[in-house]
Amino acid sequence: MVIKQFGKRYLQNMEHLEFTNHVLNMAKTANLEKMNPLIAPLEAAYKAENEALNQPRALDGTADLVELDEERDRAFRMFQTMLDARKYEKSKDLVKTARAVQSIVDRYPNLAEANYDKESAMIDNLIDDLNGAEAKAWVTTLGLTEAIKRLDEGNKAFRARTQQRLAKGEASGSVDVKQLRQITDAALNAVLRRMDSLDDLFPSAEVTALIKAYNALVDGKQFLLAKRKATNEAATVRKKGDWGKMLAEHYALFEVEHKLSQGSLSFTGNTVGSKEQRLYELAVADSEKTIWVRLKRKKLVEATADEVAKAKQVQNSKHKSKHKSGGAQAGAGGEHSGGTQGSATVTPKK
Repeated sequence: MVIKQFGKRYLQNMEHLEFTNHVLNMAKTANLEKMNPLIAPLEAAYKAENEALNQPRALDGTADLVELDEERDRAFRMFQTMLDARKYEKSKDLVKTARAVQSIVDRYPNLAEANYDKESAMIDNLIDDLNGAEAKAWVTTLGLTEAIKRLDEGNKAFRARTQQRLAKGEASGSVDVKQLRQITDAALNAVLRRMDSLDDLFPSAEVTALIKAYNALVDGKQFLLAKRKATNEAATVRKKGDWGKMLAEHYALFEVEHKLSQGSLSFTGNTVGSKEQRLYELAVADSEKTIWVRLKRKKLVEATADEVAKAKQVQNSKHKSKHKSGGAQAGAGGEHSGGTQGSATVTPKK
């Protein structure tokens, strides 16, 4: 009996995981003596992939660190507000002292907006500067001692919670789901090859039932992918229609600037690049010539040959990377073990 071919590489990560789960359960249910040794490797690959896809979106203590960071930001802003108020004192000496302290604070611009590590270091250095003999006297004169103390305590609390997180040794890098999928696919292909071999050398009703169940699974997934492809193609058509309407609003001026006949331009539907860097190909009536343009400041600007070549090179590189196959064809199902794996990595939020 023929085992249907199926490109698992087109499945999204969770779909691939569930596909593997179905095949694993089928193999366990079939309980074929000559296939059972392959169940353990497949189950191990499934568990590893499942664990990778269930990484926490936030590391330990993320909520605590957000709250602690907001507290030290409030402390800094309170300190800055109090310092600003001192600049309007009637006493010229107090105003001069406030400006002297401000000159120290100005060494650390955008302190409250800095990233966690940078802000921690900036506050630490600011506190050290304000604890210098002369500056400390200024702070005392201006009545800012408690404000500085609050800022220092807030920064220390933030650092302590950060150290607690680090002590747990929780991974903060990305998990290579692509590699795990390749391992899973290798285990799946081994099961499919064994299935095909059993059907050829030791045919039985149990093997036939297993193949029928697998083929039914493949039919369902192929329908899913066909539906997704049709939906994506329809969305692309709509998107190109929107781009065409947008570009048409600027044809008249471009035609005048480039001495082209009025109404001679049209959008071919071809683009390269993305977002603000996207280039659009325009056809010129009664000519084989096409022009690549970009929309810049609500005006069409012709792209240079180098810009077009570079954009195409980048796009082709991404396309090849997306569709590159990572393995040889399996014997039974004609399945390639590599290829596009959906989202390749899962990076926990910091």
